[in-house]
Amino acid sequence: GDYHAAAALDEQSAELARALNEPLALAEALMAHGNAVSSLGEYEQAERLYAESAELFRSTDVHWEFATLLMNMGDLALVRGDLEDAETHAGESLAHCRRVGDDAGIAANLGNLAFVALERNDADRALELFSEALRRSHELGFGEWIAIMLAGLAAVAVSHDEPARAARLLGAAGRLREELGVSLDAVEERVHARTSSRLRERLDEETLASAFAEGRDLSTDDAVAFGLSPEQKPARLQRK
Repeated sequence: GDYHAAAALDEQSAELARALNEPLALAEALMAHGNAVSSLGEYEQAERLYAESAELFRSTDVHWEFATLLMNMGDLALVRGDLEDAETHAGESLAHCRRVGDDAGIAANLGNLAFVALERNDADRALELFSEALRRSHELGFGEWIAIMLAGLAAVAVSHDEPARAARLLGAAGRLREELGVSLDAVEERVHARTSSRLRERLDEETLASAFAEGRDLSTDDAVAFGLSPEQKPARLQRK
């Protein structure tokens, strides 16, 4: 988590790669540097580093790392609210991930595209993308993205006027994040805050707390099954 130290080391790496005339190593160093400064909120510098890295990657046949760069560029575009660039980068990254069989990258890019759809108020498209990303993440045991997709589906549920379902999904996502020790990034925080605010408008405090607790009680497998079964209560709740 020491992004200042990371950025300094990445910069040294880039200098060495330039001196050695190693374009692939330079592309990797620039991407890593962009990741570090993006984490520090220095988005304009991150965009410049990513753009230079992308130009170098396009001259190579390294699809996997280029796909990762494009995914990071999509993440940054989402943070900055540039939905067109976010969609373009995620779509290109998804194509590369499919080409090389990077299942984790496929899941992550589907999630980014789902967030784009959500920001465009296209809840049906977001539901389709979040659901596919959740299925793939669960198959991979990709815990952090399971939590992110459950939270995304909670936002969709609010849009579909299913506040109790949304609260359960948020509860499940929150429990999983706590177990993994991961925090929300800027986009997730924005969506979470909006979803929580809309839930407080639609549910009284007791109902909201109860539904949230019910979601937290679900195992990860049950939470995924619930997330993939629209307009149904978890099996544990149906038996009551």
